[in-house]
Amino acid sequence: MLSDLLKSLLRVPFQARRTRRASELFEAGLAQKDSRDYDNARRSFEESLALDPERADAHLWLGVMLTKEQSYPAAVHHFERALALKPDIEDGWIDLGTAHYLQRNLAGAGASFRAAVAADPTSPLAHANLGIVLK
Repeated sequence: MLSDLLKSLLRVPFQARRTRRASELFEAGLAQKDSRDYDNARRSFEESLALDPERADAHLWLGVMLTKEQSYPAAVHHFERALALKPDIEDGWIDLGTAHYLQRNLAGAGASFRAAVAADPTSPLAHANLGIVLK
């Protein structure tokens, strides 16, 4: 029985197992975030990215966790990476703009909020945030 299980595991490509584990860690991170266990959520997102560095969603949520920790330069890096991988992430531009704004980088915040408005012209939050920066 155990040898059959080992044989079946060996048939699964290594990358597929890594991707599946990265997804499990990402889902754990979301659950931890929802229960306000932010330290463990951050670790889960980091571990997910270590296995699959192309996960835009994990970069985005890691950026959110880093923003909560006031680690703004690291948050900006992960928001930018998420948007490079998937430019249509709805909240990504707003999150990036917020991290820039909290660093008092008004040029970066303005550019990000303009991109958010361009991505979704109906977003009241994108318009409001851009208005704050332009004041």
